[in-house]
Amino acid sequence: MKRMDEVEPFINDSSTLHRHLNEQEKLDMQVKGRNILFSKPWYSYTMVVVVNILFLWIYISYIYNFVIPWVFYLERYYGILFLIILTVFVSLSYYSYYKCVTTHPGLVPAAWGVSETEVEAIRAEEQERAEVMERNESVLQTATPPLQDHYRYSLERTRADSLRLCLSCKQRKPDRTHHCRQCGVCILKMDHHCHWFNNCIGYYNYKYFNLFIVWTVAATLFLVTTMTRSFVEIFTYNKMDGFNFADANIIAVYFVSLFFGFSLVFFGLYHLKLILDGTTTIESLEKQKKLYAQHRCNPYDLGVTKNWAAVFGDKWYYWFLPTLRSVNGDGVHFEVSLMADAPQLQNIVVQE
Repeated sequence: MKRMDEVEPFINDSSTLHRHLNEQEKLDMQVKGRNILFSKPWYSYTMVVVVNILFLWIYISYIYNFVIPWVFYLERYYGILFLIILTVFVSLSYYSYYKCVTTHPGLVPAAWGVSETEVEAIRAEEQERAEVMERNESVLQTATPPLQDHYRYSLERTRADSLRLCLSCKQRKPDRTHHCRQCGVCILKMDHHCHWFNNCIGYYNYKYFNLFIVWTVAATLFLVTTMTRSFVEIFTYNKMDGFNFADANIIAVYFVSLFFGFSLVFFGLYHLKLILDGTTTIESLEKQKKLYAQHRCNPYDLGVTKNWAAVFGDKWYYWFLPTLRSVNGDGVHFEVSLMADAPQLQNIVVQE
């Protein structure tokens, strides 16, 4: 597959035909999305409460069972140093988690909405065009009416070559947008729905999701590394005496940290591959379906550098901080790669 640095890029929705959202509009959409998040029933946040309890339990247990003994009975310097390092890791991990939970992944702009009447007309039109398509492929161009500028150059289409429609939300779906049944809305650049966050992972919170993985792995592996000696000593010196509460707590914290740490390592590597390939979990599962089959490639693969910047931003000093990405974008329009081996991309524009 050719990379972005080998071909000339273009935007699949021209800014002259489809105005990008400005900063105020994006902020308004985030406020609307946040209101949707906070309107969810309280019981849907069960896993969020569990995660908060785990954070608190592990952090306090480490201080009580490990840091305090080091400070008062062993090496004071190392005890304080370990506390500072763990606090930094846990703070970054928890804030990334908080931002991922409270940041809406992205709502479709109102301009993409359609009325009930339009929904019925669109469905009838798609059925008619599908029938035409089956009878004679060459008739399709003359059977396709001009589209509104809002979505003239969308890449992802139905079998009848029309824009995807969400009947639940009564709106057209921009590229890379999918409807989430748990959230009840369409999500921009949806990756997946995660019950641990009680939220979808999508355009605006995917960076926070990945940073949560990074800093949680760092924190748990640090815990396991520094606690291994104490863990071994429990079984070395307490074989005959049995275990007290502190010993049992150390064992529990050790195994929970070990489990989550190594689980997230593999999960993080999977998402790292998705990031570098310029794709999402949903798109990777649909790799053999229409979008990839039609273009014989991933049209959103812009090369490693741009793929990374699309998630973490173009300023390296913000990459691993849970802040907004330092890159322009609205989750509706995406730069695509004009591949030499995918001539279909040159014919995205619907004839006038």
